[in-house]
Amino acid sequence: KGAWLTERMFEKEWAKHLLPYPAYDLVICPVSAPAEQCLDVVRRIHAPEKWGCGGFQLNAGKLKNENNRPEKVFTEYYVNTEAEAWQNEFVRTGNFLKKIGIDFSDINPEFWLSQEDHEYAERIMPKDGAAGLFIGGFHSWRRWSAEKWRSLIATIDPQLPVVIFGSSQDCSQASEIASSADLPGGIVNLCGKTSLRQLAACIGSCRVFVSNESCGLHMAVAQGIPTVGIMGGHHYGRYYPWGKESVNRAARVEMDCYHCNGVCRYDDYRCIKDISVDAVWEELKICLKN
Repeated sequence: KGAWLTERMFEKEWAKHLLPYPAYDLVICPVSAPAEQCLDVVRRIHAPEKWGCGGFQLNAGKLKNENNRPEKVFTEYYVNTEAEAWQNEFVRTGNFLKKIGIDFSDINPEFWLSQEDHEYAERIMPKDGAAGLFIGGFHSWRRWSAEKWRSLIATIDPQLPVVIFGSSQDCSQASEIASSADLPGGIVNLCGKTSLRQLAACIGSCRVFVSNESCGLHMAVAQGIPTVGIMGGHHYGRYYPWGKESVNRAARVEMDCYHCNGVCRYDDYRCIKDISVDAVWEELKICLKN
């Protein structure tokens, strides 16, 4: 959020001239598809060396200032080719690190959870595992409908408890889903009730996890939880699927307009809306077998 606000702040012409730009020995900007504001900030910072990414101008659009081209901003940069445009960001980040001389054997997210976070999860999560459902999403069009979530719950083993995750904005939908579902194992509604660290700890105790494309999905994959991502085509492959193909699955409806960057030609995001309960269930069965 801080970087996003900085970029927006530097859209103001007065900020470009009045705010001080510190001097550094080196600036590293690993953003693979930087907006022009980001490139503009890097260009204005004083440093003899600036390392970054170029070639994937998805978010820059038509540059207002030709001096903000990556080849002009950076002294050294990793070039994203056309063939690599939609490769997974972990692969891209690894290639960037190697480009600047950092070698590694593996790259994965890491959570720094406290004992209190784990104790919270132990108190509130079902003891013998659960099916976690992350119903939230930053954009409304990324969210599966309550009706489909209810139908999915009806197909899950009734003895497997269900836990619903999301933010406080998802409380209403979560209540609607939970109130209309009847499971002997019960439904735990945690929407709006956890911190981010508590959320990660709770997700880590799930047996399987189904999620819209949101933070919960990535938290689950990073902790080795079998996952089904309900995926549209806007950035397909760039952020998900990743992990192990056998247990980190994607339910989707492939269309010829994939990789639209969220600008839907149909205005109804049917690549997500048309994903059926059966499609998610088929992927979920693969996860449960493994």
